[in-house]
Amino acid sequence: MLTIKCADLAHCIRPFAVAEPWEDLIQQEFFAQGDLERQLGLPIGPCNDRETVNIPNSQVFFYNHLARPLFDTAAQMLPEVRDAWIGTLDANVAIWAARAKQRSQSPSQREAASERKRGDSGSDGADDHQDSDLDDDPSMPVAQRIARLSRQSSGSSSRDSLIEFTVT
Repeated sequence: MLTIKCADLAHCIRPFAVAEPWEDLIQQEFFAQGDLERQLGLPIGPCNDRETVNIPNSQVFFYNHLARPLFDTAAQMLPEVRDAWIGTLDANVAIWAARAKQRSQSPSQREAASERKRGDSGSDGADDHQDSDLDDDPSMPVAQRIARLSRQSSGSSSRDSLIEFTVT
């Protein structure tokens, strides 16, 4: 049962550029369910209300309270993968936490932080979105984006690495 749950949540231990499209898909599903609940006059589930859900905060909660305990437990049986799994999970949480923090700031605070970042890094801001390549073509079908990003993150030219990662 643990192995099946790990496979179900494996996106959490994949690089952010691979994990994010999967998380977008599940959130779209939750929102569609919430829309239907609203239409039918039913109570709307806490993750399903597109008008109130703060996606970055929701993801931080999910990673910390569901994914982390699951993968910590699995890693006890497979200690050789612990550092890779938990390291990637931690990196993904850090990106979501940064997005949550940015979302909680006023527009003027965000602009000031952006200016400081450009000043600190000497960057002109052109590379400020390195945590995800999804912004380059949002019209691309999600499955195609996932396959492309999986190849990019693994350096492979086939889907085999994504399948192998999930199976092994």
